[in-house]
Amino acid sequence: MTIQEKARELGQRLAHSTLPQVLKDAILEALPQSTEREVDALLLALRNEDAQLQQLEDASRQFVARTAEQWDALAAEEQAVVDAAVEEFVTETASSVLAHAVQRGAVTRS
Repeated sequence: MTIQEKARELGQRLAHSTLPQVLKDAILEALPQSTEREVDALLLALRNEDAQLQQLEDASRQFVARTAEQWDALAAEEQAVVDAAVEEFVTETASSVLAHAVQRGAVTRS
């Protein structure tokens, strides 16, 4: 890779970097006086930044997916508890109403 190609890549990576603009400007300003070794070091650092940001993005996506799955599972568990409580309430209420009706003679047991 020629020094010009490295400089071009450096410029592209700086454009997407999370570095403060003032630092990006200082790097670009010093680029004409930089040695190839310095350009290589900057490129390596910016490539590493890209790799780290990609890892962070991947980890964030996985966290969001896991969290969503956990919330879905929790919602299903809560719904099951609510359904069981409602079923128990309806059964107890129906039994109580039926027992009261039998006591009043409105309904006979068969």
